Parts: sequence; C-alpha cells; structure tokens
Amino acid sequence: MKFFILFALVVQNTCTAILLRYISITRGTKFLFSTAILFQEIIKILISMGFLLYNQKYYKSQNFINPFIPWREVTKLIVPAALYAIQNCIHYLAPLLLDVPTMQVTYQLKIFTTALFLYVLLGRKLSYKQWSSLFLLASGVCLVHTCAPLEKKTATVPDLAQNKAYGICLVLLACIFSGFATVYYEKILKAQNSDIWIRNIQLGFWSLIFAVVNILIFDLSRVLGKGLLQGYSLVVWATLVANSLGGLIVSVVVKYTDNISKGFATSVSILSSSLLSHIIFKTALSPFFFGGAGLVCAAVFLYSRDVSEVQAPNSASLLKTTSFL
Repeated sequence: MKFFILFALVVQNTCTAILLRYISITRGTKFLFSTAILFQEIIKILISMGFLLYNQKYYKSQNFINPFIPWREVTKLIVPAALYAIQNCIHYLAPLLLDVPTMQVTYQLKIFTTALFLYVLLGRKLSYKQWSSLFLLASGVCLVHTCAPLEKKTATVPDLAQNKAYGICLVLLACIFSGFATVYYEKILKAQNSDIWIRNIQLGFWSLIFAVVNILIFDLSRVLGKGLLQGYSLVVWATLVANSLGGLIVSVVVKYTDNISKGFATSVSILSSSLLSHIIFKTALSPFFFGGAGLVCAAVFLYSRDVSEVQAPNSASLLKTTSFL
C-alpha cells in the first residue's frame, strides 16, 4: 500500500510536469489558460465534495450547505485563494519559458520560502539541520542555473533562451506566493481545527470566483467567439485532472506514509521528469544540472527527515504537503 501511494505521487508529479510542458509548446489551436484554471478548480471542488459525502459521520450529522457557514470564516480564505489564482496562472505560463528540469528544480525553492514564512509569521523555530538543508537547497538551484540545460530547437520546441530569465522570475514569484499562502492556510486550519475537505471547498469557492474574473478581464471576447472549450483535447483534460489530483495524493501520502517517504518521492519525480524531458524534448542535461539536482534532492530528503523526527505524524504541517501544483 505504501509503495503504491508513493509510486502514485511520483507518477503524478512527473506526468503533470511533462504534460504541462507538452501542451504549452505543441502547435495547433491553443486552449485558454484562464478556462483551464476554471475547470481545474471545478474538478478540485467536486473531488472535495465527494470525500465530504463519503465521510459518513459528516453526512449524517450536518447539512451539506454547512461548508459555507459562517461567512466570516469563509472570507478569511480570500487571501490564499487570490495567491493560488496567480500561482495557477504562473504554472501554465512557466512551461512556455522553461524546460522541465529547470522548472522542477527551481520550484523546490517553495520549501525555502515556506520555511521563512513559518518563522516570520508563526514564529516556528527551525533546527540547525533544517537551516542547513535550506542552504543546500538554494545552492543546488544556483548550481543548476549556472549552466542550465537547454532543449534543442525543433519543430515543437521553440528557442527559449531569451525568455529564460523571465521564466525563472515567474517561478520564483510562484514560490513566494506558495510559501505565504501555505502558511496562511495552515494558520486558519489550526486556529479553527476545521475539516480539511470543508476548507478545500471554501477555498475552491473563492478560487472559482477569481477564475471567472480572470476570464472576464483577459479572455471574454475569445470565449464569446469560440467558447470555453476551444483548443481542448484529451491531453489537455488529462493535464487538468493530473493537476487537480496533486494535492489529494500528497495528503494521502502524508496520512499513510511519512515525510521522509514524501521527500524521497519528490526527489525521484525530479529525476524522472528530467530524464523524460531529455527523451521527449531533447533537453541537454549538463554536469552542472546533475550536481545541482543532486543537492536539491538531498536537501529535500534531509529537510523532510528532520521534520519527521521533530513532529508526530498526526501533527503534520502544510509545509509537508506543498506539491508542484
């Protein structure tokens, strides 16, 4: 069971990264990122509602509309929902500008930003081993960018060299937003001791609103002209489903395994997605990349190990459940 769960996490992380890159660079009728985010949020809400109904204790004792009551508590999730909305946009833009290995490794800096926000906002002290692993993480990312891999220019892979700096800035911005939103969301969950599926529905409610606003501002004319589903294919839908299942799989990993196992699975997914990118997109993997990726994998593993030694499994923080999407 444990092996199957970890294998599912590796497959989900790897497939999401590869699929996002593939649908971003393939030619043909392009789907709208804004509508993809909308459908992704709908899928997340439906999954959360499904688990909420599956919970027999909740189903027998409460009315289904209770996740939206009281409204004062629901409004607290506007901030993380707004940050996650921006982060979702970046997740669809970044694959246009960065190859899979560089994007995967760089995005692990979310651990660094989350740790900093935990220290600043919640006053959570980090051990010497954790600070050391964070330094190792930053060093690994810097080493990767010292000689970042480039995909060979082909009919399906455009020349991205001039846009790489912009892509890196977007990923770094996503790391900052992810860190702050994760800590903010954790503070709300622990303050109210709320059911995570109820909070996910509440969070999805605001995320859905932001997704609709995003469509109205940027893509209304195109939606009115060709509809919400323009450019959609089975590959696009597979990407949306894989993206939506990410948080669910990570929560299952934390519940049924441990943080060391999650760190190991994350490291394997970085390597597997990099190798697949080399095969599919002809990404050149330099010695600098392997050295930096090795440092990042070691940092993720060491940080996860230290967290597991300090915290009990049932008190796992959301820092451990942050996933790529």
